[in-house]
Amino acid sequence: MSSDNLIAPDYQHCALITIDVQSDTLDGQPLEITGTSAMLPQLKELTTAFRELGKPAVHVVRLYKPDGTNADLCRRNHLVMGAQWLRPGSMGAQLAPGIVS
Repeated sequence: MSSDNLIAPDYQHCALITIDVQSDTLDGQPLEITGTSAMLPQLKELTTAFRELGKPAVHVVRLYKPDGTNADLCRRNHLVMGAQWLRPGSMGAQLAPGIVS
């Protein structure tokens, strides 16, 4: 077995993992991650394909406590001052539209 076979994709044992694809991270939102909105159609297609194949789709989300104690240092003061970013239960903390069917 060559070393290339050791790092080749194993499509029989794979999962889709998304990170921070939440409403507050879409274009024009408070925590915009540039390009997230543009790739939503492709991500929806990919997520649907994984589900149809019975493969796991894991969505990792970020949630900030109102006091900012679990936030990145660069965002903590904004949360302490009242920013509502990625609050549990808020619309902004929800997965981007169309990701979950």
